[in-house]
Amino acid sequence: MTEFAYRIRKIQAELNIPPTNFDSDILDENTVNRIDYLYRKSPPPSHEGVVKDEDSAAESSDIDYAQLMSWSDKSRESLQEKRNHAHLLHTSQIFMLT
Repeated sequence: MTEFAYRIRKIQAELNIPPTNFDSDILDENTVNRIDYLYRKSPPPSHEGVVKDEDSAAESSDIDYAQLMSWSDKSRESLQEKRNHAHLLHTSQIFMLT
């Protein structure tokens, strides 16, 4: 497990992406610092200014579930109509061939 954690941190450092924080039982702090020193070209990107999930506008706005459900009912009806039409065309072509 330690070997995989080491590889993951190394790749993250090389790609300059935020590192995964493994438990100290898996990857100790000295090893983490050594990986960052050897492979990280710049400090890991900070998350300042990034909106957290719980604060996002999509989560906070009210969703009209009734409208979503009515749309899906209409789309199911139109889909069924298209299927029926395709089936009728297919069966009529079969009868024309015979």
